[in-house]
Amino acid sequence: MRITTLGLCALLVACSAAKPVAQQSLSTTSSPPEKSSMQDAGAKANAAKTAPKKSLGPTGIAFIGEPSVNGGSTTIKPTSLAAVLKRFGNCFRVGLHQNPELQGGATLVAKIGAQGQVLGVTTRRGGSVKLIVPCLEAVLNSAQFEPPTGSKSATVTIPLLLRKLN
Repeated sequence: MRITTLGLCALLVACSAAKPVAQQSLSTTSSPPEKSSMQDAGAKANAAKTAPKKSLGPTGIAFIGEPSVNGGSTTIKPTSLAAVLKRFGNCFRVGLHQNPELQGGATLVAKIGAQGQVLGVTTRRGGSVKLIVPCLEAVLNSAQFEPPTGSKSATVTIPLLLRKLN
């Protein structure tokens, strides 16, 4: 059995409960700014340098353990892997925002169909992180695997450990 691409032991995904920068509004103008507005911008930049740093809130790390495969052999597609890892971190970030003490482990089990599609996901031992289990399952449901070889389907089991840092 092989699962080379997803077999990244202890892969780290840093998480923070800070609000994303994308929510900040930015504006552009079609004409060059006036000198006084440039001075204002410079004054604001200097004030930002001396202002006390805001706390990012609770942070944590998501560890992805070595997956196991039963049935046919399969690998997750590299483009899907990057998205899955990022989205697992997003689930943890949202969970930390809702519960700053959130941490624990879960084992996600995905049934992979003949075309590499995820047919369903269940979670084992996810009680300590039950707040984010629906998010984790939705992420894995959206993944795309290579079609299984040696069988019409495969079952991939992925251990996940979430640890709070501060």
